[in-house]
Amino acid sequence: MKQEQLPESTNKETALQLQITIEALTQERDGIMHSIEAFEAILRQHLTEYIIETQELNILYKAQKRLKKTSV
Repeated sequence: MKQEQLPESTNKETALQLQITIEALTQERDGIMHSIEAFEAILRQHLTEYIIETQELNILYKAQKRLKKTSV
């Protein structure tokens, strides 16, 4: 079985089309990655705020619990 050879110009055109497609997909991927990184930063900020609030509430709860023990 012989493999058919395409004309050299077709090979170059195909390679060029593939390169253009690769570049377009790379740009799209980079845009998506940028959006994901921005989302992660916002999410991280909000989660950090909630974690700090939870820690503060935990400290207040423990202090309140200690006060109840000493007053009983």
